Amino acid sequence: MKAHPVGDDGRVALSTDATDFMPVQRYANDRELRIRLSKERADLAWPDNDAILEELLGVRRQRAEILGYGTWADYETDGRMAGSGDRVSSFLDEVDAASGPASEREYRVLLDRLREEELDADAVTIADQPYLLRALHAERFDVDAQKVRSYFDYEKVLRGVLEITAMLCDVDFIALDVPAWHEDVRSFDVKRGGSRLGRIHLDMHPREGKFNHAACFHIAPGIRGRILAEAALVCNFPTGLMEHRQLQTFFHEFGHLMHEILAGQHDWVEFAGIATEWDFSEAPSQMLEEWVWDADVLRTFATDASGEPIPRDLVERMNRADRFGRALLVRTQLGHARVSLHLHVDDQRDLAAATAHWYEVSTPVARLNGSHSYAAFGHLTSYGACYYTYQWSLVIARDLLSGFADGLLDREAATRYRREVLEPGGSRDAADLVSAFLGRGFSVDAYRAWLDG
Repeated sequence: MKAHPVGDDGRVALSTDATDFMPVQRYANDRELRIRLSKERADLAWPDNDAILEELLGVRRQRAEILGYGTWADYETDGRMAGSGDRVSSFLDEVDAASGPASEREYRVLLDRLREEELDADAVTIADQPYLLRALHAERFDVDAQKVRSYFDYEKVLRGVLEITAMLCDVDFIALDVPAWHEDVRSFDVKRGGSRLGRIHLDMHPREGKFNHAACFHIAPGIRGRILAEAALVCNFPTGLMEHRQLQTFFHEFGHLMHEILAGQHDWVEFAGIATEWDFSEAPSQMLEEWVWDADVLRTFATDASGEPIPRDLVERMNRADRFGRALLVRTQLGHARVSLHLHVDDQRDLAAATAHWYEVSTPVARLNGSHSYAAFGHLTSYGACYYTYQWSLVIARDLLSGFADGLLDREAATRYRREVLEPGGSRDAADLVSAFLGRGFSVDAYRAWLDG
């Protein structure tokens, strides 16, 4: 609110950037405002991108045909863990079956809660879901997001992330005074013993004109004896207190960053960094998110203004609250994944109708009528037909956690994980990396248990 002063016309200007959009979606009790901003965001780059996306999909279909593949999804998954577009489709059906019953129960609770404020509401929309989940977490589980936020000062969080990661990965982070692209950027050498493994740059706070999401960007591949691995984390976190979901994003993206650096000791660039099969690439970062739900981990750095660490019972309530709404959030991801797949597989020229259909059959949470979210669905360019990657990787990530049977701060398990999963980069198949760490192939059992809460 401090960053949005009232203008001369008595109004406050809001953008569709995530830094404005997410607080409005979570905290604005004015439903009309939430819906208006959601509609604006859902129509970013429309109608300009319609023709561009149609051309992109058409060229991909032609390319797949020329190269002898049935669909672009078959082409893209060749050499990945899934192996074919049909396997992606059947996997998404498995996600559908696993998350369906729980999501229906959660949806009914959300709709009942919405009707406490909107008596004639007939559906929960994407403009309601974040707001209702936050409200229910406070009311049913006594988890006040602002109280939780009081324990996550950015500077303490940064120190905590560095210290925990240093322990898990057996490295040291050495702060540097080197030129960068902006004065906000902090740079660190990553060392083990006397050897430099790589260099990282943290560009963590919003500013005008900056990339407005959160991501890890590769700068230089690590080639043993020739090139120092180098990567950057670009995020948009506040300089003061952070929300817990932002902490989760921090750990997720830092997981990518360390994968890039630790796998930077190869002789061949093809194996360097995050060079595994793409549908495995999110697993290490998704696994690291679990550390933000562990009281022993959080209490090493999460303290309030008086220095008191976050209470264990609060962390337990946060965990219970997180289990509610989990299946619905998976259904949202299922919708994204099906849109990603079927726009590349089906000969469907009406992009709006196709997108609306796949969301409708994937989640009970309603999209906004007449919206065109596909026009700004950036993953359609980078991930193509393979947005399923996030859930595929999550299945593996949940199973990898079973290797930390003695707790998330177990150094022995962390060492095995680093050596067997992260450091090999792309030099071995992902399935072999998982087997080497777990002593078996990966299973969906842990994922199903996680969905069941």
